Amino acid sequence: MKLNKAIEISAITVGGVSLFLMSFLVFALSAGVPAHEVALVGSLFPVPEVADPDEDPELEVARPKLQPKSPEQVLQGIIGNLPSLSGPSPFADGEVERLVAEIKETKLKLDRELEQVDKRELDVAQREETLDEKAALIQELMAELDVREGEIRLQQEELDRDLTVASEAEAERWKKQAAVFKKGDAAKLAKRLENYPAEDAARILANLEEAQRNKLLAEVTDAKFTEFNAAFAALGY
Repeated sequence: MKLNKAIEISAITVGGVSLFLMSFLVFALSAGVPAHEVALVGSLFPVPEVADPDEDPELEVARPKLQPKSPEQVLQGIIGNLPSLSGPSPFADGEVERLVAEIKETKLKLDRELEQVDKRELDVAQREETLDEKAALIQELMAELDVREGEIRLQQEELDRDLTVASEAEAERWKKQAAVFKKGDAAKLAKRLENYPAEDAARILANLEEAQRNKLLAEVTDAKFTEFNAAFAALGY
């Protein structure tokens, strides 16, 4: 690369000097200055022989005249006297080919690396696109879950209300059942209470006053007393 630059600079320099000398010579000749008297390039032209006045005038006719040179011939002569730019190659035999091969190999390596970089960038872009799609899907699912959660909460609230209503109705039913056992003969009421399952009997007893409850339990058989007490405790009364 440096050698080519040096050759380029030298060629420009030679061209500039040649153009200057050519213009200088043409200007001098136009001014009537003999070619051999022109500075810098006068030595390139032969000096014409001057006839001696004492000699025979016929010799002047016989003496050949100086043939003028064209500007192209003068320029060619100037360039011919300049030092040659050609010289021995700074590279050994085969070294240029080796350098060219190394440059090509390096270029191919860089091209492959560039392809790898482009591929990685494409992979990253695709992954980002996939992540964006997954993020959008997750957001969509979360929105659906929020809606579903709201629906479930409403259903739960409705169930709680229904359960409360049912519990209140159930409690009211057992109060009505217990009202039958609030007044009357304790022995007869106890005999009737023994016909109920243990849990139902426990609920009836739970809705009675403690004094009335104790009267009924005192009249039931020992087996029923044990059953009713166990059911009463199991129901948390």
